[in-house]
Amino acid sequence: MKKNIPSLLMFICFFALVTKTKAQTALNSNKIFAKTTETKSRVIAEAKYDYSLSSFRYHKRDSTKLLWSGTAGHYQRFNQLEPNFLYDNASETEYYKFENDTVSSATKTLRVYDTRENVTDKIEFRWNKATSTWDTIGTTHYVFMGGKLIQDEKKIKVSGMGKLVLNGKNLYTYKAGLLDEKITYVAAFIFTGTLRFYSKTNYGYTGTVLSSISEALWDSSASVSPGFYNSNRFLLTISGKDTTQKTTQTWDNSINDWKNVERTSYDFSKGIYSEDLVENWNAKDSKWNYYKCDSLIYVSGALAYHIFYYWNATTKTWGPSDVSNFVFSGKNLEKIYVLQWDGTKWSDNYVMVYAYDANNNLISRNAYLWDGAAYSSPTTYNARTYYYYEDYSTTSLKEKGLITSNAKLYPNPAVSNHSYLDYFTAKNVATEVQVVDMMGREVLRINEAGYIGDHSVLLQLDNLANGVYIVNLISEGKMEVQLKLIK
Repeated sequence: MKKNIPSLLMFICFFALVTKTKAQTALNSNKIFAKTTETKSRVIAEAKYDYSLSSFRYHKRDSTKLLWSGTAGHYQRFNQLEPNFLYDNASETEYYKFENDTVSSATKTLRVYDTRENVTDKIEFRWNKATSTWDTIGTTHYVFMGGKLIQDEKKIKVSGMGKLVLNGKNLYTYKAGLLDEKITYVAAFIFTGTLRFYSKTNYGYTGTVLSSISEALWDSSASVSPGFYNSNRFLLTISGKDTTQKTTQTWDNSINDWKNVERTSYDFSKGIYSEDLVENWNAKDSKWNYYKCDSLIYVSGALAYHIFYYWNATTKTWGPSDVSNFVFSGKNLEKIYVLQWDGTKWSDNYVMVYAYDANNNLISRNAYLWDGAAYSSPTTYNARTYYYYEDYSTTSLKEKGLITSNAKLYPNPAVSNHSYLDYFTAKNVATEVQVVDMMGREVLRINEAGYIGDHSVLLQLDNLANGVYIVNLISEGKMEVQLKLIK
């Protein structure tokens, strides 16, 4: 699709090289293992700074103790701190938020694993200042059968009650090893813990490839036959292993049929994802109308520019809104420049700057705003993020080459706010799935069990805006796989 692009972008496009093809590597069934002893590093804390006149500085004592000091420095203080702890059969993440140089809120999430290292329980806590103890505020219990999740059940603590009450659960069923149906229950009366039907989701496949997702809602008010009624569905067009189109439809009772709402087309014609076009359905004219478009431009196989466009229905032209320019140093992302288009010219907005240690571990991410003449110091919350590591030794069986291999995302683009990350690990060690946006900000993190074999991790994207994200698969503090995810 051809768009009217200002001269700057035409210059970019002219020199952009997009000839890199997507390499597909088959999983070798005859794996070779070697006993190795290595010293590695892993993240034990993540700190987000607020620029202000007060200050707090973080000091690492060891992997189980954290200390805050009031020593002033650089007019910075913590806005948020997130330390992580690992145990034999559990992992723990704490979250602290600061106001006026004191902890205003603190929460903690504990994940417990079974012998196959599936997460069986997730327990959420909140710090009680009055009693100086952690109060349990919610639990989620997961049930597995044959390596597949068949049920999860959530309990929460209701204000004024001293116990946890049932809040909801999901039941999963499979056919031929593929997820077939999910039934969701929610609390009918929060104080009693009784549940009622809420929704049902059915998954359709072409062969083994997901091609449709249909959602139905429970209607208990029907006088004749209460039951599930059609709500939304998503139709996928698959080309090879890529989803090239996603059509969203809703059920129309007036015509007793599905009606179009939105259609997104994804361009993989250059061997790599390079564009998505969003169209809205015009019921009056019975046709699709352009709405917006995102374009990715690659140089020597690396992402260089991400440009956002909107359709002007009056002039019948595409107009850019903003562009992100990605600068790499080797394989490490060094900077992201963000510019905005005001209709006549591009204006600098801000730059994200990344720093790494000698082992290529990301240690900081800083944002600098454009003040009209130069990039100034951060002036907004969460403008600086620092990562802290600890070294540790490991002796174990490890597959020669990547620990994980043959990783893939599906459906991709995501459908119904869900996608799955499938991968194989030849090592009995926990892995971490991290989702970051195109600005490098972490938007989702999942601690996954570390048993040897195949994994399928559900990515729930309900709270994320539509766009492009990077999914990082991290094992023992090291980046193993990076994949692009489209929502």
